[in-house]
Amino acid sequence: MRLLVTSCIVALLCAGVSFPHAQADKPKNSSKSKKATKIAKAHFYRGQRLFDLRRFKQALRAYEQAYEAKAIPAFLFNIGQCHYNLGDFESALFSYRRFLKLSPRTPKRKAVERLIVKLELELEESRKAAAKKRNGGIEPVPRPTPKPQAQSQPVYKKWWFWTGIAVVGAASAAAIVGTSSSSNLPSSDLGNLDFSR
Repeated sequence: MRLLVTSCIVALLCAGVSFPHAQADKPKNSSKSKKATKIAKAHFYRGQRLFDLRRFKQALRAYEQAYEAKAIPAFLFNIGQCHYNLGDFESALFSYRRFLKLSPRTPKRKAVERLIVKLELELEESRKAAAKKRNGGIEPVPRPTPKPQAQSQPVYKKWWFWTGIAVVGAASAAAIVGTSSSSNLPSSDLGNLDFSR
């Protein structure tokens, strides 16, 4: 069932990506450009027929030849579809991402982004399965992520530093006041009051 749904999605997306939507790199009146377009078109249609027959390796080669003849970004999507159907998820991801980079305003952007997310999940699952197989069927225990080490604060930002300063300041003030005698008080026109009595 999953294969059928995936095949339907692939077919719909492939049907939507067509050759005429791409823009030419050179002026249309150039004979070199016309020849490249003709070659690319032939390879593209051959790739479409092979893809429809589920001959993905041959379709991949035909799409690659079409892209080599004329670098139309839509071919990269088709190349990605072939890689996907061949089980080469990393190459498929590369092709899809490259397609989006070269065609940022494609109307198929959301559909391709969904494919990328789906493919990333499948790739992660296949990596887990491969790791499990390497471990003799035992699922690997995920390593605990190390806790980030707390960055050491400067001394002047620590609570005890300012508490110590306050205590030393208070002790100094008390010592100054305690050692002061009435004779050391400055005199004034009004005279001094003696509080020691």
